[in-house]
Amino acid sequence: MTLIKEMLNNKNYFMKKLTAFIFFSMAAICNAQNKRVDSLSTLVKTAGDDIATIRALNQLSSAYENYKQDSAILYLQMSLKLSRKVANETGEYKFEYYALSHMAFLFGLISNYPKALEYNVESLKLAEKMDDPKSIATANSNIAFILENEEEYDKAFKYFKIADSIIQKNQLNDLKDASLGNFGYLYYKLNKLDSALYLTMEAYELSKQKQNNYLTGLWLSNIGNIYSRQGNIPAAFANYREALIYSEKANDVDNICEGSLGLARLFEKTGDAANAISYGNRVMAMAEKNDFESRKLEACEFLAGYYKKLQQPDSAFKYQEQMTSIKDSIHSSERIRQSLIITIDEELRQLEIRETLLKEKEERNKTLQLLAAGMFIPSLFLFILFISRRKIKPQVIKFCGIASLLMLFECITLLLHPRVIEWSNHLPIIELLIFVCIAAVVIPAHHRIERWLLSKLTGHAHTAHT
Repeated sequence: MTLIKEMLNNKNYFMKKLTAFIFFSMAAICNAQNKRVDSLSTLVKTAGDDIATIRALNQLSSAYENYKQDSAILYLQMSLKLSRKVANETGEYKFEYYALSHMAFLFGLISNYPKALEYNVESLKLAEKMDDPKSIATANSNIAFILENEEEYDKAFKYFKIADSIIQKNQLNDLKDASLGNFGYLYYKLNKLDSALYLTMEAYELSKQKQNNYLTGLWLSNIGNIYSRQGNIPAAFANYREALIYSEKANDVDNICEGSLGLARLFEKTGDAANAISYGNRVMAMAEKNDFESRKLEACEFLAGYYKKLQQPDSAFKYQEQMTSIKDSIHSSERIRQSLIITIDEELRQLEIRETLLKEKEERNKTLQLLAAGMFIPSLFLFILFISRRKIKPQVIKFCGIASLLMLFECITLLLHPRVIEWSNHLPIIELLIFVCIAAVVIPAHHRIERWLLSKLTGHAHTAHT
């Protein structure tokens, strides 16, 4: 999984997708999507083993994530539960790590940052347990990005720094440009423009070498923002224009809006009204086409303010009215999102309750089985003592005696097994050593007790026959 900065570059983009689904569903797309979901649901039901089921659940979650986040999260929760089972049985943690980090991504998608942070912290702990530098660096960056969105800039800086040190130490070249760019953007937000410019330029060079058009366009837009804030108008112009070239290649509509709006503001500063209005309208058109409510709002604010500055009240009033309508739409979307968060939290709570009840039922069944075994074993001993005083073949008594002892020692092993797993912390080598020690005590004791018991029982039986 790449750094979350690349996955969640603009939360409004994801809100656009959610709003678009709710208000402007397209029948043909939904039909194709439903067919895919149906086939994946069948795959989940027919999966032959745990790992195949996990993969099918992950695919099903991905199929839902852009238009039905509650279902995406619930399927991923099932995958997480099964992944933990696989991890406990095999020591393979990659499926659990994916489920945790992607769960954080999904909660970030709906701007439930506390939950996203919770799952990112869990994924970091697991990455440290796996001792995988790339996963550790990614998890730290993911935490930093969530903290940055919550405007906890000092904490975000700390986690970005940890991630960057791991990336540098382990030469994780595929993460270097994103790490530098994240640092640069954070410095920009803190208004430390020299540091922001240096780091973002470094990120731009690396992304350009990798021919990553998406990140190259993103860093160029950020460089344009930095130069614009510094008052370096020619440099800002050049970087915004170059950013548009890369963003258009990557079909990154959000960054095209960012660069175009940057150019519109620069033309406003230079007094070029025609180009300022042209680029403002370009952002407006692209935002309307792609349902980017936040970008549409920015374009309206710019155009309303600029027409007011040009003393054209009719045009200013037109965009002012659109601004009011867009704000109402955004607030409505926000209420829908909050409702979705509450719904997901409740569904997860209900899922946890069902899992708890199922676990309690399994524990009760296990306790009843152990109780039945505990009652059966002494009853069997008493029965053997009873038949040993009757005229019964010694082979029958011997067989019953061995069977009762085997059951006793197997019951002891069964009772000790959960404790051994707890003591060993699921480490196979420690489990093996503990069971070897138990066997060193139990097996000789079993043989001694067996010989003593059989001599007594068969002695009684032999006396009874004579």
